[in-house]
Amino acid sequence: FYSSVDSWKNAIPKLFAQFNATNYKIKAVTDLAKEITKGKSSEQEKIYALYNYIHDNFEFKYSMSDDKFTLQDPQKILNQRYGSNKELTALFIAMANSVGVAVKPVFVLGQTRVKALQTLPCRNYVSGINVYYNKTLLTFDQKDAAFGFAWYTKALLFTNDKPMQTINYTFDTHKLITKTVTVSLNDDFSANASFDKVLRGSEDFFIRNQFKNETEKNRKIWFSRNLSDKSISITDGPEFVNIKDYEKNTEIKFKA
Repeated sequence: FYSSVDSWKNAIPKLFAQFNATNYKIKAVTDLAKEITKGKSSEQEKIYALYNYIHDNFEFKYSMSDDKFTLQDPQKILNQRYGSNKELTALFIAMANSVGVAVKPVFVLGQTRVKALQTLPCRNYVSGINVYYNKTLLTFDQKDAAFGFAWYTKALLFTNDKPMQTINYTFDTHKLITKTVTVSLNDDFSANASFDKVLRGSEDFFIRNQFKNETEKNRKIWFSRNLSDKSISITDGPEFVNIKDYEKNTEIKFKA
């Protein structure tokens, strides 16, 4: 953009013009959205159902034209069951908006530590396009990413509003892992303990990516080998909870 525009305010509309040139709100898409959300009354239920559906039924693939934000035909995406992040983003937005859930696309500037990137409009500085909903950033470029995790801890978001808005986005990394330990003492002065570890963000993604489709036996072998406290003797578990539910954080529960 260097020689054609002088600011992000003038550059971003050019990118949105590419993205919005293909209409994804076609009948096949809206009908599918209604089918997926049938019986769902709340906005949260609807958006979770749509998010899960795309992750479970469409495969993310890199685009040969990722330097541009032009989209493939929506019917082609429905038929082939795969697309780049920009196509799956457009598909999700069309579905959500058609059933009354207000989501919107945002262009993401992920390298916010370099101040120059915030003032120099260059296509290569744009990390991608994502979905913005209720102060939450959603992505479809990682199949096992839980709802609300898009890899960025900090980012600058550009909206398609008129005038364009910028949003300083932050992902709370302070509680990536929370652990609850419940201990009960026995009459012989021995102790039983129940452990409940809740994972978020990259920690959640790692577990899903590695073990979602693994057998329970292999999960237990990995867990036992990677216990940091080797003095613990596991008596029950571990149980991997919510590992296939994208709208919930993965939990690992066990007794020792």
